[in-house]
Amino acid sequence: MSLLLLGSLLPLLAGPAFAGEAHHCTSVSDSDARAMCRARATGEDHHCTPIGDSDQRSLCRAVVNQADHHCTSIGDSDLRASCRSQANPGESHRCTSIKDADQRSVCRALADTASHHCTSVKDSDLRAHCRAAVDGASHHCTSIQDSDRRARCRAGGPP
Repeated sequence: MSLLLLGSLLPLLAGPAFAGEAHHCTSVSDSDARAMCRARATGEDHHCTPIGDSDQRSLCRAVVNQADHHCTSIGDSDLRASCRSQANPGESHRCTSIKDADQRSVCRALADTASHHCTSVKDSDLRAHCRAAVDGASHHCTSIQDSDRRARCRAGGPP
């Protein structure tokens, strides 16, 4: 399962996921993941600019601005589908083409804002992060083992 794709599945659907939680992003070690985390936590797309991977930068801008035209340049079809569903909340039909079952479930949960989709996610850290993103409740993040993933979860960013 691609870490970058998993990261793309935990969006900022309509503004900051956990407003005021961007300070958790400072403990994220990877610079691209930290930038994405800050953009999602603050709702400010200028944080997307330093992201080195062009697909992830496009995803970041699409999600923060809720504008799916940023998704068209993304090469990976699963990431592009996830991007479109995140930029257009409520359009879970865009998730059906995602091959990985966990990724598809998270995509549906986020697009529908329905945490019951998270229950079928097998990866326990991803399941907790899914619930946190959908419910807007960072207390779900406490069970995540990896400290970087937990920090991104608390900030409303990707795993």
